[in-house]
Amino acid sequence: MMHPLQGWLRAGFLIPLFAFCSFLLSACQPAPEVYRFNGLIMGTSYNVTLVDLPSGLSQAALQKGVHAALVAVDTEMSTYKPASGLMQLNTHLVNEARDISAELLQVLLLSMRVYKASEGAFDPTVGALVNAWGFGPRDVGADELPSDEDIVRLQSAIGFDKLSLSPEQNKATRLSDIFVDLSAVAKGYAVDRAAEWLLANGVDNFLVEVGGELRVHGYSPRGDHWVTAISEPDSGVQPRIHKRLVIEGKAVATSGDYYNFFTVEGVRYSHTIDPSTGRPVTHGLASVTVVADTCAEADAFATAIDVMGPERGMAMAKREGLAIYILARADDGFVASYSPAFERYIADVVR
Repeated sequence: MMHPLQGWLRAGFLIPLFAFCSFLLSACQPAPEVYRFNGLIMGTSYNVTLVDLPSGLSQAALQKGVHAALVAVDTEMSTYKPASGLMQLNTHLVNEARDISAELLQVLLLSMRVYKASEGAFDPTVGALVNAWGFGPRDVGADELPSDEDIVRLQSAIGFDKLSLSPEQNKATRLSDIFVDLSAVAKGYAVDRAAEWLLANGVDNFLVEVGGELRVHGYSPRGDHWVTAISEPDSGVQPRIHKRLVIEGKAVATSGDYYNFFTVEGVRYSHTIDPSTGRPVTHGLASVTVVADTCAEADAFATAIDVMGPERGMAMAKREGLAIYILARADDGFVASYSPAFERYIADVVR
């Protein structure tokens, strides 16, 4: 998951596979009806595959409904739209409660849960530090990297615990002048809203993917479970498959450092900023993949673990019962590790 104030765009690390393992239909079974469409949203692309469409809804109506669900999330949670619910909250008076939508409240509550579970590693208010390190609207050079004084000053202006939520009243209050950016969770939430719209309209078999985050339900075009893959870090434009996953009724998100970094005077700076230090992380985590019930949850926890690193991230995953797969950098390549809850999704061990 990309960090706040990076905009919506983030390269995907997951590869949906629609032809993994041959599936032969008998002569008496008709081939499933498959409908695919794609588009642009949140500065990235989305792809949808539907299998065995319900009667009563045209393909055009299905595409329109999915697109509308995605647009609704972008409209409510973008930091690039001054009229969005999120930006209205960000510009509201400090210490004064503001009414917010049920959808925005849901995402803020999830973000607060992950913030607490990760001991602050997932922090949607860290955007000013991200910008200072050159991962915002402009690049920075060696002479423009933030000073120690800059970092201390910017750290004093962040902290998701400075947001108070009142679920019973659908209100939120900024307790200081923080700027909340939900880029690291909203794409996952958009996937969920599209998936929920499909389910509500009788579509039981689908894959929805936005910017590399995806959620599946029912069966694939082959007639069995959906299969996706974790790509090999640093494998270029045509990524190599590292591990295939078999997914049923779940969501998957991956976060990593290998698509967004810069080097100044031989030092590599990752886009992943640790709020506790105000600096890019220096641990060896290259990518982490999370499987969860919802894509928003997978999205947020992947970002948190990307900040925490392999050891702390795995400890949290075991404590929270998360299904995660980590690739960490080593001198001779990558070292893989995964939590006990993840094993059931690995293709070569699925029974």
